[in-house]
Order: sequence, then structure tokens, then C-alpha cells
Amino acid sequence: MKNSYYLRYLGAFSFALAFFNAVPCYALDGQYILSSFVEYLSPSLFKRRRASILLGLIFGTCLLIINVSLAFARYFL
Repeated sequence: MKNSYYLRYLGAFSFALAFFNAVPCYALDGQYILSSFVEYLSPSLFKRRRASILLGLIFGTCLLIINVSLAFARYFL
């Protein structure tokens, strides 16, 4: 019974950590995932690729900041 709860908690934590790490944000693996995906879609358009990667990283970073801010506001206010 206790092992079931432990494994369920461990699985949920592992999934959440993997999902968080895949967010296209600076210093996370999502940055490289986004870069590879955009390069796969348009390998010959270097300048547009860099701009779209930068836009995606800025969007992902802002989304992460908003999400964390809302979580802190929910628990501390």
C-alpha cells in the first residue's frame, strides 16, 4: 500500500520535472528542443530560424515567469 503511493508520487514528480525541463526557456533543455525542431522545419533559412528561436525562447520564458508568479500569488496571498 505504501509502495503504491510512493511509486505514484515518484512517477508524477518525474513527469512534472520532465515537462518543466522541456519548456522552451533559457537554460532549460526546451531551448535545444525548439532549436532542433525549427532547424528540422526550415534548414536553409538561417536568419529567420534564429529570429523564430529567439521569439520562442522569449515567449517560453515569459510564460514560465507568469506561471510561477501566479503559483506564488495563489499560495502567499
